[in-house]
Amino acid sequence: MFKKMKPISIRPVGDVKQAVVSCLLEKLPFVFNRQVSLLEPMRIPAESFSGYRGQYLSAGILKELLRGAPDSRSKMLGITEVDIFVPIFTYVFGYAQLNGTAAVISTFRLNPENSGNERDNGLLCRRILKEAVHELGHTFGLVHCTEPGCVMVFANNILEVDEKGYEFCPSCMETFLTSD
Repeated sequence: MFKKMKPISIRPVGDVKQAVVSCLLEKLPFVFNRQVSLLEPMRIPAESFSGYRGQYLSAGILKELLRGAPDSRSKMLGITEVDIFVPIFTYVFGYAQLNGTAAVISTFRLNPENSGNERDNGLLCRRILKEAVHELGHTFGLVHCTEPGCVMVFANNILEVDEKGYEFCPSCMETFLTSD
């Protein structure tokens, strides 16, 4: 069914709802046309917590993910429910190594319930899928794009996540197809 390409592994970081994991396991194989597997969950690295900010440093989580990477030929996506940041931003939806092995996304700001709205698993799944594809795109060498609707467009807030699609524009798709 799938060409022999770099597989993608999903690793929950801390407690992650089964519906979130199931969404990615169901949809990512068709977006990336490759096998996607689930790895054992890992703990949230306590040393990545910033008491001052009340958030976790995304680079600390990524570093821990890399220690448990199956091999350098695969791609790994960590998914967590904690709020993550990089020092230059108040928060991020995800973080990745450009042309690297690993990426991490957080459901914290993607989950409608965390902003006072009602549970909406469909909306949550769409948001998670977009950010997973975006961050994994970075691991395949894709940079931020300016083509409206492309999944590689930088999203500064949740409305911008909702506005973009979950597919690569033709230019990003070409880069992705030549990256393997």
